[in-house]
Amino acid sequence: MTRLRTTPYPILALTLALVLAATTSRAESTPPAGADFVPQFLPTLAAGRTETGIHVDGVLDDAAWRTAAKARGFAETNPGNQTRPPVDSEVWITHDDDNLYVALIAQDDPKQVRASVCDRDQIFQDDYFGLMLDPYGDRTSGYELFVNPLGIQGDLRMLADGNEDSSFDMLWESRGQITDSGYQVEIAIPFSSLRLPERPVQEWRVNFWRDRQRNVRNQYAWAAMNRDNPCFMCQWGTLTDLHVGSASRSIEVIGSVIGTQVGSMTDTSDPGSAFENDDPNGDASLSLKYGVSSSTFAELTVNPDFSQVESDAGQIDVNRTFALFFPERRPFFQEGADLYGTWIDAVYTRSINDPSVAAKITRQQDGISGVYTVARDENSPVIIPTEERSEFALLGKSTSNILRLRRSIREDAYVGALVTDRRLDGGGSGTVGGLDGRLRRGRLSLEFQGLLSRTEEPTVAELDEDLEGLDGDGHTLALDGEQLGGHAVYTSLEYGSSRYDADFDYWAYSPSFRADNGFVTRNDYREFNFWNGLTFRPNQTWLVSWSPSVAIGRVFDYDDQFQDEWFRPGAWLHTRGQTEIGGQFLGSRERFGRDIIPGIRIWSAWVDTRPIGALGFGANMNVGRGIYRDFDAPELADQRNFSAYAETKVGRHVTTELNWNYQRMNARDRDETLFAGYILRSRTAVNFTQQWFLRVIVQWNDFSQRLDIEPLLTYRINPFTVFYLGSTSRLQQYEGHELDPPTTSDDWRQTSRQFFAKLQYQFRL
Repeated sequence: MTRLRTTPYPILALTLALVLAATTSRAESTPPAGADFVPQFLPTLAAGRTETGIHVDGVLDDAAWRTAAKARGFAETNPGNQTRPPVDSEVWITHDDDNLYVALIAQDDPKQVRASVCDRDQIFQDDYFGLMLDPYGDRTSGYELFVNPLGIQGDLRMLADGNEDSSFDMLWESRGQITDSGYQVEIAIPFSSLRLPERPVQEWRVNFWRDRQRNVRNQYAWAAMNRDNPCFMCQWGTLTDLHVGSASRSIEVIGSVIGTQVGSMTDTSDPGSAFENDDPNGDASLSLKYGVSSSTFAELTVNPDFSQVESDAGQIDVNRTFALFFPERRPFFQEGADLYGTWIDAVYTRSINDPSVAAKITRQQDGISGVYTVARDENSPVIIPTEERSEFALLGKSTSNILRLRRSIREDAYVGALVTDRRLDGGGSGTVGGLDGRLRRGRLSLEFQGLLSRTEEPTVAELDEDLEGLDGDGHTLALDGEQLGGHAVYTSLEYGSSRYDADFDYWAYSPSFRADNGFVTRNDYREFNFWNGLTFRPNQTWLVSWSPSVAIGRVFDYDDQFQDEWFRPGAWLHTRGQTEIGGQFLGSRERFGRDIIPGIRIWSAWVDTRPIGALGFGANMNVGRGIYRDFDAPELADQRNFSAYAETKVGRHVTTELNWNYQRMNARDRDETLFAGYILRSRTAVNFTQQWFLRVIVQWNDFSQRLDIEPLLTYRINPFTVFYLGSTSRLQQYEGHELDPPTTSDDWRQTSRQFFAKLQYQFRL
């Protein structure tokens, strides 16, 4: 038996953690507000009401604004703490039976206002202003609706785990203009676009929030924030006297037609092979969404067009043994998406790959939220996780059922249940079910989730050679009809305050745990990790804040065999010029294959800055010694990873983004490069108006010697009514000796091409 060497890392890290905790016995004090300013905590505002409605044009001349409620007294939350902002902000709010109307008035020097003509959801490097809504008041999820000074929208969904869903889109109106005293924006939010309680007179939790991008990122809030309270949504104000009419029920119909023409090289391994063009092809789809009530929505989509107009950014998969994660962009999954997310990724909606029909119903009422989805998939993917790698295969047709329920039990606390089930035609199924939740008491919170899985594999003999090996329970990885049962557990104890934060996590995935409708790429491990850090906010001439931290962790498999451990101290600084600088050290040893590989040492450093509104850039470096993950002969190798990005704006209408990701590994005991290469991606957008824009993506993959070019012309009326015209082209670079006849120079061949046009239109009845 090999005796594992005890490392000093956990002892050092725990000692440092105790020192950090001992220095935080007193919470960050609130600076005096001044005799003429008192921050508003948990303010209340009675919404005004109008019978005449408002024309949304960015000009505040409608008679209805005269009776609107006024929200004033904003406090600076960052970098200042509950202090008076240097500029005034004001919100007017009123409503009728159909809409909530909001006017945002931002005092400022108009020459310094940062605003660009851009696509929706691309506003967050501009100045922006908006509101955050929690109509049910349960502090577990909410809407975030922001606009830049020109009224261009950015909407997000706040999730129960504290993250945000940036793919969320909602139908609402906004128009804005820059004025002599700053800027102003008018907003109309249809009640039919929101999930609301079934009450004629409602009371919502709300906060109004303004980001002012200058030398530092200044943030102001109507409801002042206490940094010692880790519950962000618990500190919002209250909006009362909202009279919601019958317009909260609606029928939405989205129809789309798409035409494509595809061509490809018959054999990409042979640069001399013919290029064949397929006949043009057309298709149509229809989606129906019905508001059964203000809190219940039903959706049906037939032959849905789930194509992605914006391609996924390239990711380097060299020296990676687990499947890559790509975010969900498809509109059908947005309703109820805040419920899908749990700490264990048991629901990954991209596992529903090519549905022919799908339906969904969502409901939220009296503290209970739920979503049920059923979909018929024509080509179903499966991820087979193991301890050190994941395998992937595409199977045939399947039917998926996903049910998620969540019950709010107190402020920022809930319990939930989840069941997923996928049945493959011809045999094979995967079922997952379990409970999760969060409990909070003061600065402490407890998060937990437990899942059980039951898998019955299909029998796919032609995949046997590709899926070799056994899992930790002695089951084959091949799809040969075996029945498996497994479990997964997550629990986390967290502490949060203005100065000190700590997080202790435990994860466990049994060897036979699988989640066919999820994204679980690894199992047969138990992980303990602990992170803690301090935050100091001196707000000096150049240094805004800085934070040291340290993390430790250890991993064992289900045979109690050591797998991994690490010690990771680091620190970051936030300086003037919207600049963040950070560094981190990783010391580790890890078992890969049969051997324990010691001596892993990786130094990391990064910088991210936006000194002016028209320019932002950043870089990241990871150098040291890491594992070259060759299953036959793994080794400790010299690692050099670099990435960088730059974003420039020319005027208000043109934006260019450039991303570069380079990775290299060299053997330490011989003169050999194990791998080296990079991906270079540029994205240029020319926004002619707020509706018309052209973007061009060019991506070069040095690993595969492949160039992708993707121009796209877009006309967008709202998130769901849009016209696209574009193409995708893929070119391969071949070495001269591969060509026929051979040449002394490299040459290019187009391996695939697609032209497409898509028209999507939304009707609301």
